[in-house]
This record gives sequence, C-alpha cells and structure tokens, in this order.
Amino acid sequence: MNPMRRNAAAGQTRRAGYTLAEMVAVTFLISVLLPMSVGLLQKAWRVQGESRQAFYLSIVELRLADRFRVDSHAATEAVAAESGLVLRMPDGMRIQYTPSGDRIERRASRGDRLLHRETFPLGTNRHASFVACDQDPAPRLRLQIADSDAPETIRLRVEAVVGLNAQGAPGTRGGDE
Repeated sequence: MNPMRRNAAAGQTRRAGYTLAEMVAVTFLISVLLPMSVGLLQKAWRVQGESRQAFYLSIVELRLADRFRVDSHAATEAVAAESGLVLRMPDGMRIQYTPSGDRIERRASRGDRLLHRETFPLGTNRHASFVACDQDPAPRLRLQIADSDAPETIRLRVEAVVGLNAQGAPGTRGGDE
C-alpha cells in the first residue's frame, strides 16, 4: 500500500499520521492537564481520609456516650474529679473513666482484679472532662469533649442520672412491683 493517496477531485496528496505541530499541541495539553488531575486526585484522597477519620471518631463518640449512660444509670455512687470518674456498681464492680491526652480509658474491676479495659480515642486537639451536676432531684454526671484550641467548641456533651436503673432510685420503680 502506498502511504500517500491522491485525492483525485481536489488534486491533493493526503498523508497517513500526524504533523509535528499536532503532536506538540497534544503533548502540551497533556503536560498541562496531567499535573492538574494528579493534584485533584491527591486532594480527593486527602478529603476521603479526613472524612473517614471523622466518621470513625463519631462512631467512637457514640459508643463512649452509650457506655457512659449505661454505666451511670447502673451506678449506686459516682465520684467525679479532675483525674476522671469512678462509678461503683451494686454488684461491687468499680468502673473508672480516665481521660489521658487524646483518649479516654474505661476500666472495669472488682477488687484488685481488672475485668475489662477499653480505650476511646478522641482525636487530635480534643480533651474530655467529667463533671458532677446539681443534685436535685437526682445526682447527674456530665461527660464533655471539647477542642483544646477552642474550649467553647463542644464536640460531645452527655448527661446521665446516677442510679437511674438501681432499685428505688429516682425515676424508677423499686421493689418487686
């Protein structure tokens, strides 16, 4: 086959392939679009990682809030301090919540024997505090997670009544009714 064909009507010769100017234009476009697309992909991956981390932390916060409520409602006594929270259960078990840096540790023990330990990561630049609220009509506890840089920005606030599930506690029916 002859790479050159003759267009009989126009009297022109047609070549197979691209001209140097076309190749330079395509190369230029690729060299401009490729870095832009790589930058966009990197941003998309970073946003995906940040959203995955935020989702993970929100699940951890929900689990922590649920544990805190259940433990507080079941407790017969609670002591909140700067170092954390200690809850005494009717069966003699002791549950201690201890914030340390970017996490809260929950320890369940009976006597000197550790029964269970669980760690709840809070994320960077966050801190937790436990506060005993007013006592009327029943003692309440508050767990609060805030940003370290902006303490007025509350990420999580959970309040629970101490002893709500214990027999004869305020708001519950006691005895064998």
